[in-house]
Amino acid sequence: MQIRALIFKGEDPESPQRTELDLDGLADLEDIRNQSLPRVYLVQDKDLNEIRKFEKLIVDRGIKHKAKGLSKLLLGHTLYPVIEGNFDNARQLGRSIRTLLNNARKQQDLNAFFIGIKKPVFQTILQKSKSHGELENRAMSIEHFPDITSWMVHELSPVCHVPQDLIDRYIGISSKSMLVRQHIVLAANSDKEVLILGDTGTGKEIVAREIYSRSNRKNKEFQVINCGGISTTLFESELFGHAKGAFTGAIKDKAGLWEKAHGGTLFLDEIGDLHIDSQVKILRALEDGEIKRVGGLETIRVNARVIAATNRDLFAMSQRGEFREDLYHRLHGILIRTHALRNNVEDIPVLVDFFWKNIAKNDYEPLPAEIVDCLKLYSWPGNVRELKKILEKLYGYFGATNLRVDHLKGVFWMEGQEAPWLVKAQKVASGSQQKSIEQVSAALNHLKRSQEDIRSLEIQFEKIKAGNEKVLDITFKFGIYELESLCRQPSLFRDSFPAVWGLLECLNRYRESFHAEIKERKKTELNLCQAFTKAQTSLSKTIEHIVESIF
Repeated sequence: MQIRALIFKGEDPESPQRTELDLDGLADLEDIRNQSLPRVYLVQDKDLNEIRKFEKLIVDRGIKHKAKGLSKLLLGHTLYPVIEGNFDNARQLGRSIRTLLNNARKQQDLNAFFIGIKKPVFQTILQKSKSHGELENRAMSIEHFPDITSWMVHELSPVCHVPQDLIDRYIGISSKSMLVRQHIVLAANSDKEVLILGDTGTGKEIVAREIYSRSNRKNKEFQVINCGGISTTLFESELFGHAKGAFTGAIKDKAGLWEKAHGGTLFLDEIGDLHIDSQVKILRALEDGEIKRVGGLETIRVNARVIAATNRDLFAMSQRGEFREDLYHRLHGILIRTHALRNNVEDIPVLVDFFWKNIAKNDYEPLPAEIVDCLKLYSWPGNVRELKKILEKLYGYFGATNLRVDHLKGVFWMEGQEAPWLVKAQKVASGSQQKSIEQVSAALNHLKRSQEDIRSLEIQFEKIKAGNEKVLDITFKFGIYELESLCRQPSLFRDSFPAVWGLLECLNRYRESFHAEIKERKKTELNLCQAFTKAQTSLSKTIEHIVESIF
């Protein structure tokens, strides 16, 4: 059965969309839970009874009392809250929904709320609504984005501000890296368990530590235990502690890491390697909030937020019986995927510049574009960790100046890697001066567009300094978003990319400085002025070189 509904989303409670709910089976209703923002589904009173038939999925809140707000009645439930709204007019209902969604975001309650209202009120709101898929001022349809990750980043942006210091710590310009940072912010504002999945070297522990350092548990302990490569007895002794005399060598009582993390965060690294017997004990501790030391009789209350990580496919393991399915779902409060470098080639120039600055220090000058292009051709089985190691050896062998692709090739040769990709890299280097007309034209257009956007940002910056701070959250913020979009094609900048990326960092810091002291803001203003000059100078030189190469 299909019923007509209006959706109010957490990022835009003012503009509902029309849709139809397909309620032919439980699975259809369960699919609504796959969201990253709270939502209100508005239906007519007569259709609310159809939703109430799904007793296993809903909590029925009856008829709303006139004196009670929706937040008090609907927030904090694991099932879908359903209520008869009892509203007399659309304006009153709109205010109540706005308050509900704002409170839901603050409490990280990402539920779906079903409200039934009288037909005249429903019709009034329906006439002002948009049909499903119709665009608002912001493009909201998935079809308008290159992939669903970009769409997710776009949808989360209004309600999930990512501070510049997090961008500095979890580095990357790709939509996948941006989504990881948004998930870090969301997870930090929640107290749910977190499961981090990703290849070795993709920064899973960095993600865990960033969640911890931004959470309300940051002033308590952060304890780490590696679940792989350790015997079951020793693992449980480390995690749960042991009583005196529990085994040979247990000469006194010892508190375990879980107990030490009380009030803080416990990071279970490589949990996919955990023995099945230990999985049972972890599940019981999560469910009961209690542990017992090995060989001990006393029950100890623990309150530690658990973050787990692995490079293995836990879902597939749970289907094969190699990992407890109930533990998998218990850990799966918030899922974060860190991605392999080979699938995020656009992140390589950003990471290269970041590592190179830290490695070369006072000797720093940007790596030649042809070297960065070659680095993008490698598959990076060791991911970010391997990239950093290669750059360290490049500097250690050859320094930071007058570098060519031959130097990079020499580093890989010293590592014992004679691979086909190196031959391809050499061809890239030798052909770097013979780019097609289309490629040169694309780079030239990109550089000129970047110049225009940066000049526009400079004008807005001058207005803000002159006292027109309204520009800060309107035009200025949009300009930063535009420049960020341009930076997602780093190769088109050629040698100018480090300067433009540095400007973007300064722009974000300047926007954030409005919440800091005047002295700090003045410092960021000075840095931003210098970054504007550096970026424009670099862009002009790159454009000049391209034009000279054409003629």
